[in-house]
Amino acid sequence: MTAPVVIRPATVADARNIVEAHHAAVREKAAAHYPANIIAAWAPEEISDARVEKLQGHIEGDEFYTLVAEFGGAIIGFGQVNPSKNVLGAVYVRKNPVGGVGERLLTDLIAHARGKGCRFLAMDSSTNAESFYRRNGFRVTGYGKHHISSAKLDMDCVHMMLKME
Repeated sequence: MTAPVVIRPATVADARNIVEAHHAAVREKAAAHYPANIIAAWAPEEISDARVEKLQGHIEGDEFYTLVAEFGGAIIGFGQVNPSKNVLGAVYVRKNPVGGVGERLLTDLIAHARGKGCRFLAMDSSTNAESFYRRNGFRVTGYGKHHISSAKLDMDCVHMMLKME
């Protein structure tokens, strides 16, 4: 029998593993949809301490709610929502043998946001993830650019919204 996927709130100790899962997900799933310089900026080969510390601050603070998905003791995905701003940060899941992990993370993030009084969630989706978010109730509000501040680059994105009323 296969071990179940565990969805749970992230801890500060998870930060480096979350960043590793994020980078793996980007390189495994988005690389065919973006130029190499965008992938390198979005998910650099080397994980910086500054990136880990920034995520630790998000996990410790009150503004963001971060969930992780664990399988076999390893973090295979995560998601983040900022209910105070009605923003879904994203859901990232690296390749895995389970399936449905992204939907589980997203469902729990939406439930958390709804519980905090959110009536909608907005987000910038990568172009490769647009169909995932559409399947899960998000609607396209436009197409544009998402700024990768660490590299001073803009990447194509899909502006999306989920009405939760």
